[in-house]
Amino acid sequence: MAIDWIPIKDRLPEEDGKYLIHAPSADKEKPFITVAWYEPDLPGWSMLPECWLKAITHWAALDPPKKE
Repeated sequence: MAIDWIPIKDRLPEEDGKYLIHAPSADKEKPFITVAWYEPDLPGWSMLPECWLKAITHWAALDPPKKE
């Protein structure tokens, strides 16, 4: 399954919700990828650890698992 990463410089999510986020790390082969909450009408991204907030470069929709 390929992830459709969207650069935050191009656009941000339009709706409140949970999203996958990507941030580079010291090891280029192991980026920081986690789930964060986005609220467009408030401060924006919410996550722990907060130190990664300014490093976010991309986001992707978090689709629920499909029933098999």
